[in-house]
Amino acid sequence: MSSKLSGNLRKTLLRVLASLAAVLTVPGIGVCALYDPRRDSSVYFSVSDSEKRVALSFDDGPLEGKTDKILDVLEKYGVKATFFMVGSQARYCPETATRVVEAGHEIGNHTNNHKSLAGLSESELDEEIALAEEAIFDVCGYIPSLFRPPEGVCTEKISNAAKLRGYSIIMWSVDTLDWQGKSARVIADNVLANTKPGSVILMHDGIFAKSHTAEALDIIIPALIAEGYTFVTVGELIADRIGE
Repeated sequence: MSSKLSGNLRKTLLRVLASLAAVLTVPGIGVCALYDPRRDSSVYFSVSDSEKRVALSFDDGPLEGKTDKILDVLEKYGVKATFFMVGSQARYCPETATRVVEAGHEIGNHTNNHKSLAGLSESELDEEIALAEEAIFDVCGYIPSLFRPPEGVCTEKISNAAKLRGYSIIMWSVDTLDWQGKSARVIADNVLANTKPGSVILMHDGIFAKSHTAEALDIIIPALIAEGYTFVTVGELIADRIGE
C-alpha cells in the first residue's frame, strides 16, 4: 500500500473513530451518551445565518508556494479567510506566515506539530497548543483566539484544554477533501453542492503533495458570489454566537 493511501486511510479512520466516540455501548444498558462536541457551546461546525455569509478556512500551513497561491486567489477577489496554522510550520515559513497577516486574514491555532491529540496527556496537550500560540505570536505578532484540533478529533479533554486557554473550537460543515489530491472541478462541485448560509468550509494550504486547492478557489469564489454569498472570516461568522 502506498504511503499516500495509508495516510488517507488513517485520516478517514480517525474521523470515523471521533464520531463513534460520542457514544458508548454498555452491555445490559444500551447506548450511553458521552461527550458530543456538537452539544458544546464552545465548538462551532457552522452557524445559522440569514445573510448568506460563509467562511473559508485553511489547515496545516503555512507552506511556501502552496499558501502563496491561495493568497493570490483570495486577493484577486478581495476575500478574507481564516488560516489554522501549525506552529512549527509558521517558524519554518515565516515570510509566508507574515504575508497571511499582512493581507488581513485571520489566524487560528492548529497545534505546534499536528500530532494526534487524543492520546496525549493533559500537560502534553496544553504544550502543543501553547507552543503553537507562542510561534504564531513570535513570527506574526498575532494572538489567535480560534483553535482547530488536527484531523477533526475533538474529545472532551481536547475541548477543555483549548477552552482553558480561552479558545473557541472551530470544526467545519463542508469538507472539500482537497488533501486527497482531487481535481479543482471535483473540489469545487463538492463545495457548491453542500454550502449553505453559515457554512464553514475546510480546505488545506499545507499540502506537500500536488494540490488543486488554489485552482478550485478560482471556481468556488465567483460562483458563490454569483449566488449572493458573502465571504467572512470564521471569527466574524461566529462573533454573535460566542457566549450563547
